[in-house]
Amino acid sequence: LCYQALQLPPESMNPSAATFIMVQPYLTPEWLLPPPEAPRRILERHHWFMEFVQPEIDDLHTKAWIDGRVLHMERAPEFQHDFSDPLVRERVERGDELGKGDQEDGTPGAIHGSVSLMYAALMTTEKVEHIHVYSGLLEIDEFFETLLRYGPPLLTLELSGSLEVFTKDVLRTIKFAGPSLKILDISECNVNEDMVETLVEVLEACGNVKHLDLAHNLLDGQAAALLMASLCENRIDIPSIRFDGNPLGDIEEFRSEVAAVLAARGEQVVAGGELVLHLEDDMIRWYPKPKEGHLAYRIRDEGSLTPKPVAIKEVRTMANTIKNKLDKYEKQDPAAQTSGGQDWLWRQRQVNQKVFDSPLLDLYKMEIQHRVKMQEEAEAAKQAAEEAAK
Repeated sequence: LCYQALQLPPESMNPSAATFIMVQPYLTPEWLLPPPEAPRRILERHHWFMEFVQPEIDDLHTKAWIDGRVLHMERAPEFQHDFSDPLVRERVERGDELGKGDQEDGTPGAIHGSVSLMYAALMTTEKVEHIHVYSGLLEIDEFFETLLRYGPPLLTLELSGSLEVFTKDVLRTIKFAGPSLKILDISECNVNEDMVETLVEVLEACGNVKHLDLAHNLLDGQAAALLMASLCENRIDIPSIRFDGNPLGDIEEFRSEVAAVLAARGEQVVAGGELVLHLEDDMIRWYPKPKEGHLAYRIRDEGSLTPKPVAIKEVRTMANTIKNKLDKYEKQDPAAQTSGGQDWLWRQRQVNQKVFDSPLLDLYKMEIQHRVKMQEEAEAAKQAAEEAAK
């Protein structure tokens, strides 16, 4: 309103306008909190653990390389009362319950699954793609599912070390990470044979996992072989699976079983499909399924016939044979002199000429010329050596 009054004529009156100076007492608290920084400040205020850590390079030959920082997150520790506070001592002396302090139910610091929304907002603001969720957060109802549902797309999800907290329900929740997930680390999570079927369902739902870490779990040889057979049966192709530290039993027997399963899987992909058995250090690797539209994909899923290899020399011979037959037909068959016969001959010769004009035949001619030249040079050198010897 004051600004509008100053815009009214006459402007010569403006210098006489009243001036109000508004000040605050010295040391008045002042805090500007931009909305993007609010999730981090709130989590820090209530002591929820969050720390960015560079991925370790130890044992990198058995681990997947993570390109970027990993956000480690854990629940806030239990509230510790200050027993030097007279009010706290009085409550203790009266026998009153001290309660949970800042973590009382219904307060901003309460241990509740809704805190996952703060973590999700933090991850979105700071463009987090790799996270490590510790067991304390997995114990909070609905925390893990809400985090995956409302957080940004993840490339890496680590749950290692969760042990007894890692249940079928937690494993089933991983599917909410979606197709962006590339690395799944559930090592030291007490994964056993009863979880194999659920694990296969999760991997099928995610669809693009490239490294699965199952190290130091409770999978015996039978359970691990069942997992491999289920992955192959459902055509879930994961380039790298880590099994070391599991009670696999006889390693040689396990390798043989895995090799048989992978060989059966490889038979479904021919003429362009590739299969690699890399079983050193109890590790299993094979190439992923072919991309849609490629030759191996068409043969496997569309039932196309396997292409037969043909030598270029045979292609040229066949084209020459067809050319001779067409010339003979034109000379000896009266039907070839009619307009219809001439038109048919022209079309057949056009098709046959494409074979002669093929770059493959040009390459074949160049190869023949090179070999002839090399042979002539060798004969000339031999002849020169014989004449020099005389």
